[in-house]
Order: sequence, then structure tokens, then C-alpha cells
Amino acid sequence: MDRVFLEKLTQIIDRNLTNEQFGVKELSNEMGMSRSQIHRKLKKIYQKSISQYIREIRLKKAQNLLQQKVATVSEISYKVGFGSPTYFSKCYHDYYGYPPGEEEKKNIENKNQVFEQRKSKRFFHMYILATLGILFIVSFIYFVIPQIKGESSNKGRFMDKSIAVLPFKCLSDDSNNLYFANGMMEEILNRLSQVHELKVISRISSEQYKGSAKSLPQIAKELDVAFVLEGSIQKYENKARIFVQLIEAPKDQHIWSNKYDVSFENLLSVQSKIAKKVASEMEAVLSPEELRQIEKIQTNNLEAYNLYLKGRFFWNRRTKEDVTTSIKYFQQSIEQDSSYALAYSGMADAYFILSCWKWYPEKEGFKKAREYALKALSIDENLAEAHATLGGIAYWSDWNWEEAGKEYKRAIELNNNYATAHQWYAEHLSAVGKLHEAIQEINKARELDPLSMMMYNASGCYYYQVGEYEKALDFHQTALEMNEKFRYTHIDIFYIYLRQGRDKEAVLELKKYLEKDTFDRKHIPSMELAFEKSGINGVLIWLIELQLEKNAPEPYFIAELYAKLGKKEKALDWLEIAFEAKVCLLLIRLKKDHNLENLHSEPRYKALLAKMRLDN
Repeated sequence: MDRVFLEKLTQIIDRNLTNEQFGVKELSNEMGMSRSQIHRKLKKIYQKSISQYIREIRLKKAQNLLQQKVATVSEISYKVGFGSPTYFSKCYHDYYGYPPGEEEKKNIENKNQVFEQRKSKRFFHMYILATLGILFIVSFIYFVIPQIKGESSNKGRFMDKSIAVLPFKCLSDDSNNLYFANGMMEEILNRLSQVHELKVISRISSEQYKGSAKSLPQIAKELDVAFVLEGSIQKYENKARIFVQLIEAPKDQHIWSNKYDVSFENLLSVQSKIAKKVASEMEAVLSPEELRQIEKIQTNNLEAYNLYLKGRFFWNRRTKEDVTTSIKYFQQSIEQDSSYALAYSGMADAYFILSCWKWYPEKEGFKKAREYALKALSIDENLAEAHATLGGIAYWSDWNWEEAGKEYKRAIELNNNYATAHQWYAEHLSAVGKLHEAIQEINKARELDPLSMMMYNASGCYYYQVGEYEKALDFHQTALEMNEKFRYTHIDIFYIYLRQGRDKEAVLELKKYLEKDTFDRKHIPSMELAFEKSGINGVLIWLIELQLEKNAPEPYFIAELYAKLGKKEKALDWLEIAFEAKVCLLLIRLKKDHNLENLHSEPRYKALLAKMRLDN
């Protein structure tokens, strides 16, 4: 039974070998077992964690490919599911004791050793006996001794390396120190995110537990993490007192804690100390590059740092006024330290968001965003945020799909825990028609940011486009549970019900959409009358007429409604209007839009795709 279990595990991993996102969660889903069940069984048989077992399968496959000389080291690293050749080389060296580039040399040496061993049958038997003896000793150490002592070694006890960094409590009376506490949390989180072996929940999801009365086990369950880091900070005179503690959350068990009394000039270095200690306590192995990123200090100017934190505080609120305010603080930060890459990245993000939401002249705003992102990368080429912003500009402003994909992938390679990069890359993949790959990316983004309503809403949209209506419905309904005020989700559910022939439920969902707008609400009785007289087609016609009454009708929405009515020319007219206005849904959905499928063979539709460089 053990052999069958291991064979099944190995077969599933082999099938998903090239998928770098395939891990413990995905394996447990395919096995039909919980992670804890697999952990216990694998630990009993093999004395390995699931993540170690997956990695070893990948490394053994890599060794086989290297020995066959089928590709370069970098190419093979991707073939066996490592997103970074550097990380692959590090893991390979740790496992085999030499870098992958020396595999050919080692292969020759091993063949010579085998030849020498075969020269002597007696030596061969001694070799087998010695090996069996070693295995017996190892088995005795791992199995018998712990049972005699009634305890097992603590080494390797943490198999699930996922963590949420909760908002730090600010113990100072001065309300301005709120930026300081938020910044401490974000800096530690960002440094932990550099470790590929860790799954780090995004700041947006973690921040929702600010001041929460929920227990740590409950928070961990909602975020699907094994560890929680919480802390507090108090400023006094020119010093700060920082207290942090790491909790194995499901058990509510204390792992490590420490108090740091530091002067302001040493404040920035303590963040990397905390991140390294947390990674160590979680038994994560750091590569030299990961260690370098954790220890990197972007500025030694505390005033520049504090101004940057204030900028991010307002930028994270995502309103027009707050994002505009963030620019003031980012600019002041740059004035304090003109070599502060993160401040330039903040400026890029601010202008990018303002331009995307049409709160700033688009052409000028995207130009500024690109200039600031490039400036940030000229100082530090490894800023994932700046690469993601460049990808966004290439996507939204230039319709340069190849460049957008390149920048998004670079951002993810630099920081695989950056949920926003996965989300934006999913949008890109959807735009170019790679819907199943888009689903993989949005699933990763949702895993890293599990309390983001937009992640669930996007998931519902992608599953709808591939025809998985029940899954789409589940995701949209979850999104509404998280934010019932977001009315556009009701339209997405409306479309699902139409596809399923559930017209009455579709009308009820449309009513919920209309109720959340003062202009639309007063027209509900006429919508219900249209349905009573002419059925669902009457409702679609009514919706178009309602849109045309508005000062700013939504052209893409109107195009979809006309397409559903079979009025192709009118649908294409409105698609072209949407194209001129650069409507965002046009970018995300056009190539494979389920609602426009009766237009896909039309010459005007194909011409529109060609204009957007989406015709390949």
C-alpha cells in the first residue's frame, strides 16, 4: 500500500512537472486527501515533507535531463518547474553537492566508479552489505530512538511554510506614528516575500485584521496559513521599541519572540534581522540572492523613508484624492534622497493608477509613470513593483502584449509572492486568449490575497469565459459576500443565469444591480414589465434603451447586449466605439468573450482584433 501511495504521488507530480505553481495544495487536491493526511503518511514512509518530496522528484528529473544533454541548465530548470534558474542551481547544489553545470563531469565519474565496482563481485557484495547497514542505522536513529525517548526531532517539523504578517500595533500616542507601524509591517512582509520557499499573504488581506478580536487560529484558517507574525512598535525620543512574535497559528503555539530597542539610525537594519530570523524559525533555506534582497537597505535617510511610508499609506487607499496626496509624499521623499528607488517606484504606481482610472490625462500620466518606473529600475533593477508597473503601462497604454507579458513575468520571477503581479498577468493572459493560463495566475493571486474581493470577481469572469458556470457563480457570490456594494458582479451573475436558461433568476439578479444606483433604481418596474410582456429578450432591449438614456453609456456593455440579441452590426458598431474609448473590458475580454461568440467570425470583429494586435 505504501508503494502504491508513493507511485501515485510521483505520477501526479510528473504530470505537473513543468507547472511551477504546482505545490502542496494542488497535490492534496489531486490525491483527494488533506494536506495533513499526506504529510503524516509521507513522513511515516519516507521521512520527508510534501514540499521536499515534490522538489526531489523535480531534481531527479532534472538530473536525468542533464545527463541526456537535452537542453541548457536554464531551460531544464523551467522544464522541471523552477521559476528561477538561480534558485534551481541552489537547490540542485544543496541536494547533490555540486552545481548542475558539473553534471556531465559527475556522470563520467560515476560510470567509472560503477565499472571499478563491477570488477570485483566481492566488493560489490560488501558495498550492498555496507549500504544495508547504513540504512539500518539511519532507520534506527529515525524510528527506534524517537519511540524509546517518546519524542521526535524538531528538525524539519514545519512542512507548510505559509505566513501572514499582521498589522503592527502602534503604542505611541502620536497618531503620525501610524505610518511608522504600517511601514514596519510592510517592510518585514516585503522582505519575507523575497524567499521563494515561503508563501506570504499580501498586505491587503493581512491588513483587514487590524484591531480584530478574532483568535490567531481563526485568522490563520481564513488566510490558509500555518504561521502568523504579530508585533507592536513604540517610538520614544530618538528610539523605537519593537516587539515581535511568531506563532504556529493552528495550534496557537508560540515559536519565537524578541524585543528590539533600537535607535532610529539602526531601525532599517532591524527589519532585515527580523525577516531573517522568521525565515530561519520557519526552516526556510535562503539562497545567496534571497539573503541579499532581505538585507538590502534602500535608503539610509530616515526622513526619506518616513515620507515614503506616508506616500504608500495614502496610495493604498486607492481613491483619487488619496493617490494624488501620495504623490506629494513620494516627491518629498525623493527630495530627501534622490537615489531612493522605492520612492520613484511609488511615483510610478501613483501616476499609473490615476491614468488607469482616468483621474489624470492618460497620455501624460502613463508617460510620467513609465519615466519614474525606469528611473527606479536604473537604481535597483530588481524591484518587482516597478517591473509590474511597466507591464501595466505596456498593457493599458501601448497594447504591446509581448512587452507586457515580459515585464509581468519578470516581476513574478523577482517576487513570486507579489499578488498584484499575478493578478495583472492573469488579465494579460486573458486579453491574448490564454484563458486557462489566466485561471492559473488568478488562482495564485487569490491564494496570496485571499480576502480580496477583486480576485474572486476576476476568477468568476475567467471561469465563465471557459464555460465553467457553476465555479464562476461560486466565485462571484463569494465576491459579493466580501463587498456587497460592488454592483457590477450582479451583471456577471446575470450573464451566467442567461447561459443556464435560468431567466427568472437572471432578472432577479439584474434587479439587485439596478437597486444599487439611484438613476437605475426608479426604472425597476418598467424592467419587470418588459420581462412580463416580452421575456428575456424584452429585458435585453430594455437594458440597451436604459443605457442610451444615460450621459455616459457603457459601449462594451451595449455591444454584448446587442450580440445576445443577434443584432451583429449594431454590436460591432458599439465595439468600435468602445475601441476608440479604450474601454478596459475590451482589453480583458474581447478576443475570447463568451458573450460575443456569434461575432468571432465577422470581418469587422477580426479587423478590430488586428487593430489591437490580438489577431495572432
